[in-house]
Amino acid sequence: MAFSNAIGEFSLNINSATFSESLEEGTKINVEGQAPNLGEVVGTMTLRAFGPGSEGGKADWVGVTMNQEGKSTPTTGRGYYHQSGPKTWRLHLISQGANGEVVLVEGEMGREPRRYNGVVYKWK
Repeated sequence: MAFSNAIGEFSLNINSATFSESLEEGTKINVEGQAPNLGEVVGTMTLRAFGPGSEGGKADWVGVTMNQEGKSTPTTGRGYYHQSGPKTWRLHLISQGANGEVVLVEGEMGREPRRYNGVVYKWK
């Protein structure tokens, strides 16, 4: 299987972050915003470092996408992240909607500005 050309881009606001001393619990980052061709997106990204002082780790997504007609599709995703700059992190996730659709999400999250931007590719 392969991925198609991009089916949409997104630029989401980072609303809040919850930190934990536990590597297992990770850092939870809440985002929301519009994704043209996809709809409104609301969700939480959890980042779990590989270890103390690590510049990367596991990334988990739980959220919902609401299309223009108001239909909601819950989504989950798993992947990895790594630091890509002094205040930015690159994320690579495979995400699946409750409707069975599978997508690849490539994005970058930053502290200044507090945004999560990226591109979504559909599984062929």
